[in-house]
Amino acid sequence: MALLMEQGAEPLTESEQADLAGIAAIKEAAAREYKEQGNQFVRMGRKHYAEAVSCYTKAIAQMEPLSALDTGAAADASVLFANRAHVNLLLGNHRRALDDAEQAIRLSPSSVKVTVPFLLSDVMDPVVELAA
Repeated sequence: MALLMEQGAEPLTESEQADLAGIAAIKEAAAREYKEQGNQFVRMGRKHYAEAVSCYTKAIAQMEPLSALDTGAAADASVLFANRAHVNLLLGNHRRALDDAEQAIRLSPSSVKVTVPFLLSDVMDPVVELAA
């Protein structure tokens, strides 16, 4: 049974591979749901931004094990980090926003959604100078 496999072990049987695929699908679905909840909180306005950050954090937790294995999952996780970075930027949490943006870029270097807002943001200039 794949649930009892040691971390890093390769699935040996078709049953284990099917179990792992099922687990990945459940985690991806949970991540999508948390992402949508986070997006809804952002649309509700500033007083719900902390809840949005929490939802994006939960979504990231679901995607992290998958993003190490699959480039599609890495791109999805990159978007989650970018979303959380955006909300942290709106909250004035510049260091957290920069850390999340860096992680998003690491996961998906070609993502325009991640790089353009942070490269163009005047708000990030002081943080970038501090990080240099």
